[in-house]
Amino acid sequence: MYQLEEIAFRYLPRTLIEHWEKNPDIRPVWYQWLDGSLMHCDVTGFTAMSENLGEVGKEGAELMAGVLNQFFERMLAIAVSWGGIQIKFGGDAMLLYFPDENHAQRAAACGLEMQSVMREFNHVKVKNDYHNLRMRIGIHSGRFFVCSVGQVGTKIGQGEGLLHYYIVGKDVNKAADTEPMAEPGQVVVSTETYNHLSTGDCKMLSTEHENIWLVKKIAAKKHRLKYFDDTNLPHHILQRYLMRPIAEGLSSGKSEHRRTTIIFIYVTGIADLIEKKGEQIALSQINEYTNLIIATAEKYGGYFAASDASEHGDKLIVLFGAPVMQDKQESSAMYFALEVIEKMNSKKLNLKHQIGINTGYVFCGEIGSVARREYTVIGDSVNLSARLMAAANENEILVSDFTVSNCGNEFILEQLEPIMVKGKKKPIPISRLIGLNKQKVNNAETSETVFVGRDKELHTLLEMCDDVVKGGAKQYLLFGDAGIGKTRLAKELINKLKIKGWLYAFSSCKPYNQKSAYSAVSELLYFLIGLDYKNTNEENKTTLIDCFNEHCFDIVVFLPLIADLLNITMETNPIVRSLDNKMKREKREIAIIKLINSLSLKYPVCIFIDNLQWLDSSSRDVVELLVSYKEDKKILIGYAARNTDDVSYYFDNLDERIEVDNLNDNDSIKLVSYLSPELEESIVNSYVVKTKGNPMFLHELANSSNDMGDVIPDTIYDVIMTKLDKLDSESKHLLQTSSVIGRNFDANLLTKIM
Repeated sequence: MYQLEEIAFRYLPRTLIEHWEKNPDIRPVWYQWLDGSLMHCDVTGFTAMSENLGEVGKEGAELMAGVLNQFFERMLAIAVSWGGIQIKFGGDAMLLYFPDENHAQRAAACGLEMQSVMREFNHVKVKNDYHNLRMRIGIHSGRFFVCSVGQVGTKIGQGEGLLHYYIVGKDVNKAADTEPMAEPGQVVVSTETYNHLSTGDCKMLSTEHENIWLVKKIAAKKHRLKYFDDTNLPHHILQRYLMRPIAEGLSSGKSEHRRTTIIFIYVTGIADLIEKKGEQIALSQINEYTNLIIATAEKYGGYFAASDASEHGDKLIVLFGAPVMQDKQESSAMYFALEVIEKMNSKKLNLKHQIGINTGYVFCGEIGSVARREYTVIGDSVNLSARLMAAANENEILVSDFTVSNCGNEFILEQLEPIMVKGKKKPIPISRLIGLNKQKVNNAETSETVFVGRDKELHTLLEMCDDVVKGGAKQYLLFGDAGIGKTRLAKELINKLKIKGWLYAFSSCKPYNQKSAYSAVSELLYFLIGLDYKNTNEENKTTLIDCFNEHCFDIVVFLPLIADLLNITMETNPIVRSLDNKMKREKREIAIIKLINSLSLKYPVCIFIDNLQWLDSSSRDVVELLVSYKEDKKILIGYAARNTDDVSYYFDNLDERIEVDNLNDNDSIKLVSYLSPELEESIVNSYVVKTKGNPMFLHELANSSNDMGDVIPDTIYDVIMTKLDKLDSESKHLLQTSSVIGRNFDANLLTKIM
């Protein structure tokens, strides 16, 4: 835990400390006006550096922190020499306040000196790469509304928690609006600041932007702020302005590259509230809204990290996964956003907001100088979250696809058209978060149709299983027409083997995945490792690591190759980075084979690949390796295909080839009678004759018996078209769209397609 005295002077702005020094006994909810000039500095280049160094892991984070702190140490020393006060860090940006007489002159002179020193950072070498850092500076003079709000109980010690210090209002927004008008390397000022400077010894030029002036030269005297006594400072209150993990030492505060879910909230209406309703009402509403953010973030394990000025409003930043790691951070972030929207709608506040959410690996840590620093996050993922916030409409939550992919089916989302954002060459896929999915799709297998007949085939397969248990891998192929029952037979075998303690894995190949590397194998691994598509990245990563540690510890070093295959984000290591593409492929396939073989030493393993004719080539290579040495492996591998021509390359190693044909009359009658017990015997017999014992055709006829007249359709297609024709146009379109996904599908996926 930090010393209380350190917190006051290192982690909080001087304006806040001075107010508490003068008023040590006041209630923590208060406001004041600051007169002077506000400088907004934005640095480009740190994001690219963060992404580059992120690949190096811990070393990269430390190098990043070193450059950042060197930069801020240099810049803040210049600011202090001109009487500037660091109010906010906006990642790699700075917000400086200049009080007292000649504040505009000192701010402009400070900006010019900082830009001069920026030449030292134009080509920064980090490891073997050079990075070009540039800075834009905008200055505006006026009156700035600052306030302290947060969790304050009605009695001392009751409900007291996090406090937050804002600088807001129209002049703060104007300062933020001035900075983007500058080109890298320039210092520009608003008309209000220009009016302060025009009477002195200075040189300024007009710009292409109306009411924006470029400062070229200015004469000003440096100014040191007065020292003040810290004897009366209420350090126990000042500590509450820091995020709890920082203040209580739960986070080391050290630099790291960490997977984090970042939420940007754009709040508008504060400036108008101050102007039209007055300071007290504005303070009350800012306090109520801030308490909503703090309480909801804490409820779901997140942290209200910072606020920052923007051109027309104010930005709030909430973090999940930093500074302290959190499971299910994406889901927690989305629960947070939904609850904030819901509760805000019930409050009578004159504020509006819009939200953006993104997840990714970012630089996290404390940045600044020895005298003044803050915990922050920097990286492309942070920027994307801010872009989503800016693209959102009022009361709208926009979420990146990466965040959505780690949330399972807990939420109702609407897939939107991809958007172009600054810094990205291609459109970004996004979704609108609508609400909670109250009818979640669970992980249970879909219920199977009744299983009848196939006694001979099932007996043959079970005999093979007995041989596998004794030692030695076996392979079989089921072939026959579409709808004949190949998949149903394989699943019946799996159901029986599960009872006996076998591990099993099922993969259904799709024609559109034939060119997707390891498509079938990745699906098999999800079963064997015990992963879950609904789980968060961290949960699946933990399961993956635990599985390899238990069954094949000696190849854990190659785990990032498997994680990449399974779309699980995992930091790589020097050994994996040193491999070329060919070696990566070989090591990945060896790791897969070793894992399955190791599992088979403990449990018999049953693998089934449906629609073998669409198996991708990479998965085929793995399967061929798996069966190349059959001895001492308790592995049963089954395949299904519609005909033997497309899968002839497997025939040399097959132990059984089983043709699955139509059901006999007795089994056909059993199936129809089970599905529609109310049908008359004559109708059942007519169905058996019409279908010739095809199980799918029988199934569709039995389930459609109430929709058909006296004429029995000739084909399965006719049955389905008869059903479709009875639907209204909207339902028909819905069914046709859902059929693209498959026989079983997630309702959320259908919603996105529609």
